[in-house]
Amino acid sequence: MASTPKDKDFLTQPRPWQKQIEDTCPVDGERKVWIEDRMLWLSDQFGAKIAQRELAVPGPAFYPKGYRATPEAIRELVRRVEVVMGVEPGRITVQLFDGSQEDKSEPKRHFDKTRAVGHYWRSGGDEYIDIDVTKADDPAVLTAIIAHELAHARLIGEGRCSPSSAKNEELTDLATVFLRMGIFVANASITFQPTTRGWSAEPLGELSERALLGSGDFRYSHLGYLDEPEYGYAFACLCGLRREQDPAWAVHLDPTLRVLLRRSLAYFKKIAQTS
Repeated sequence: MASTPKDKDFLTQPRPWQKQIEDTCPVDGERKVWIEDRMLWLSDQFGAKIAQRELAVPGPAFYPKGYRATPEAIRELVRRVEVVMGVEPGRITVQLFDGSQEDKSEPKRHFDKTRAVGHYWRSGGDEYIDIDVTKADDPAVLTAIIAHELAHARLIGEGRCSPSSAKNEELTDLATVFLRMGIFVANASITFQPTTRGWSAEPLGELSERALLGSGDFRYSHLGYLDEPEYGYAFACLCGLRREQDPAWAVHLDPTLRVLLRRSLAYFKKIAQTS
């Protein structure tokens, strides 16, 4: 389990090994503009008040008590994510499948770049999400998959965008940030095999957890459609909408994401001081 910093102002307080917090934007110009534009669009679509509500964070309090990867517990977890994301209870039918046995000829499901782990779809007036039970042992990762598919329901199912829209999947991941489930989805964007877990490091400079751990015997998988710098900048934009400088919820982000958020907020501060 990753360690969590104790100091409440860790986002702006320099580390012993850092002379100062880097204050450059972690994403390139085109992606920067896209993230800013889409976060404002999400605010227009769902209402600015949504961004002010408490974010969901990983931990036993969020998962069903005594969580086990049973169909009942998975459906209860879906219900909890629905409450956070504003999806009406009973609107979505949940179907479970075993991704390890999936027929390769079936339509491609979404979210995992190596193997399908979830899918949102509609038939007539009904809506469904398919969830891969092989991911159910880790409730944090499972929650991320559920959040991504329910974001499709809020975007596509409510007619806010078309499934064929450009950057539809990237927008779906971004929507989870705005709809208060982004910590789960961002943390799940890089997951390490069990033999790799148990420790983490806050990276320096351009290093990331992927660079630190993704070599030798360390193995990881990538889920989703945004990368770590994009999530870091998206969370900073969310801080802007929430008028936050040192958000308490940031301690729940994985180390690399915390660094990228801190860097993005320092960038915002520099821009504000020079404008």
